[in-house]
Amino acid sequence: MEGLVQELQELSLKSNGGSPIYPLVNNLGFPETPISAVSDTNISIPRNAVLDSSSYRTPGSDFYQNNQYAYHVDEGYNPRSFMTCPKPTPESFENYLERCSIQEKAQIVNFLIKDQYTLVDMAKDPHSINFVKKVIESVKGSPTLRDGIKSALALAGINETFELMIHPIGYQLVSHCFNHLTDEDNLTLFETATHFCLQLATSEKGCASLKTCIYKSNTEYRRLIVDQIIANSLMLAKHYYGNFIIQVIIDLHNPMYNERICLRLKENLEDLVLSKSGSYVVEKCLKSSASEAILEGFISLDAKKLENIARHPFGNYALQTALVVSKNSRFHDQLVNAVEQLSDELSCDRHAKNVLSLVRSSRRRNRRY
Repeated sequence: MEGLVQELQELSLKSNGGSPIYPLVNNLGFPETPISAVSDTNISIPRNAVLDSSSYRTPGSDFYQNNQYAYHVDEGYNPRSFMTCPKPTPESFENYLERCSIQEKAQIVNFLIKDQYTLVDMAKDPHSINFVKKVIESVKGSPTLRDGIKSALALAGINETFELMIHPIGYQLVSHCFNHLTDEDNLTLFETATHFCLQLATSEKGCASLKTCIYKSNTEYRRLIVDQIIANSLMLAKHYYGNFIIQVIIDLHNPMYNERICLRLKENLEDLVLSKSGSYVVEKCLKSSASEAILEGFISLDAKKLENIARHPFGNYALQTALVVSKNSRFHDQLVNAVEQLSDELSCDRHAKNVLSLVRSSRRRNRRY
């Protein structure tokens, strides 16, 4: 096991006379001497690990072409060809875990918890991330092994876990943990999301990690995360990534959450709809159960502000949405009247003319009935 984990950690290979040397792990079934010197019975589990083509050593070179490597497993196992196969095999090394016993999986999990950096570092690597994900999949049926993964996350701590959650590769591990482990196993992920909520919400990959935390949990941690997001909803609504988190909260279809968000955004409606991200959030609010708060905000705007919104390349879409969703509400006629009183020059504006078109169609429909 020690040789295998050392190679996985160091991501480097040695060479010997132009032939690759592979990690030899006796307690996982690998021989400690060249395969030609051992009998088939020395190998307890049939495996044949070879280098991926991106890392294969070319004759005459002193180093491998790429220090990053991956393993592959050969289904047509021949113990005599182990470590001597000249070409990569088609299967990925992750399938190696399917042939491991519980004891061998436990040894791999024990490696992941040997210090606070091992799991996080492997999850950040483009090759070993798939191995770590496969480990998590393979232990989900064993409470004891799941406890090992839980310990590995706890050992990493919230600071290292935060770095993992915003990493362009490592963030994938978060959704994998939520898909295959229990809420109790993912306790460290919840604590990290709660502690670094705003930092995650305003990060490209952190936003995806936080979204997963919100969707996958019904625990007290979701409430703590949501409370922080709502308290900072105005700032997040205008943020390039943060606006997606506000929309995630609205998509939970919780009337209390929606009302709290809409009441906060209502006071800064003009500022929001004139930004690209903010206009998306306002449209989402208008389609929620708390849309009346936003409609009241539009009606309370003076003529100059409403005209600016109608002419704006982003704001006009929010105003059009308000006219559409208000059709069956008590605010519709007030909003239509407010738009009709705007300058006649709006009909010549390429953005505002779409707003006026909705107003005219609304008037025609009212006359018909």
